[in-house]
Amino acid sequence: MVLDRHKEGDTFFHFGTSFSEGVKDFSLEDSLFLVDRCVYDMYSDRFEGKKLCILSAGEEEKDWKSCDPVIRSLVVEGIDRGGRLIVVGGGSLTDLGSFVASIYLRGIEIVLVPTTLLCMVDASVGGKNGINFLGYKNILGRINLPSSIIWDLSFLESLPLEEWSCGFSEIIKYGCLFSHNLWDDLLERGGIDFYRHHPGVLEALIEDCVGFKDQIVREDLNERGSRRFLNFGHTLGHAIELSLGLPHGEAVAWGMCFAMWLSVRETGLSVDYLEKLPVLLKSYGLLRTPIDRIVGANIEGIRQDKKRDGGRIHYILLEDIGKAISVSLSFREIEKAWLEFIHNFPSLIVKGAQY
Repeated sequence: MVLDRHKEGDTFFHFGTSFSEGVKDFSLEDSLFLVDRCVYDMYSDRFEGKKLCILSAGEEEKDWKSCDPVIRSLVVEGIDRGGRLIVVGGGSLTDLGSFVASIYLRGIEIVLVPTTLLCMVDASVGGKNGINFLGYKNILGRINLPSSIIWDLSFLESLPLEEWSCGFSEIIKYGCLFSHNLWDDLLERGGIDFYRHHPGVLEALIEDCVGFKDQIVREDLNERGSRRFLNFGHTLGHAIELSLGLPHGEAVAWGMCFAMWLSVRETGLSVDYLEKLPVLLKSYGLLRTPIDRIVGANIEGIRQDKKRDGGRIHYILLEDIGKAISVSLSFREIEKAWLEFIHNFPSLIVKGAQY
């Protein structure tokens, strides 16, 4: 379907289609395919006859150095301003590829084919791109909407269990922010296996999550207002991710627990939700990292958070499930609250186990 979304251009959303069907209308002569090396190794037959740049992907690879082979391939393959970069991979690769497409020849068309659950429900939608620099996550980047996004769920058949968990971290975020029904469904269905064995339900879930994010992006493309809500769990999560090298979804899961704990203190959120959240996250394979390791996280990265305003951070909290609010907090307030949270979290797990 086509979403007439922003004055900057439309994005074509291709649900329920195959990779080959989704890209068939693009000229192979004018297209460079940037492909995750793991994806290529598993599905090399899907890329026969195409101009390729194959990269190892991962958060540690999302930097200036990794931009170089992509730009070189665009130049060598003769991709001009009428051409396009088609990125096939997870969130770190779509971030990097979209960034390169936005600066090459001052901007060429970008098409995204997400191959991980996290990328399908989050990273591919909304036009954000970026690379890491000097130890700070996504500090260099732009907002550059893709012309098309193609969801081929067959790529999930080879997805490791840990990557399923990372995707559900973002899905749980959507439940917290936008939908009590989704929150209840996730609790009731009890884990990843249900969705892996019910592909129709999984596809509907992905479409719902894309819809939640797309609606926010329609309202606030450049993140001046409501789009900030999508950072629930991410302010601290990004700092933990870079400090400890945790998977994105695992780090965000810890960030959501902290944000919900802060919400109980700052907005009056019911403590019942705070006690249920760790149970929910654990049922989807998250919060695996021992608390002793989390204690060692360096959260100084929060000082460079993109939502900072002077010496304060627009911190996303909840007043209720489905109702988010932005609260201005200083780094010192966040640091003090974090130490209190770490001290109290083990008892929170015990209480949550009663549900």
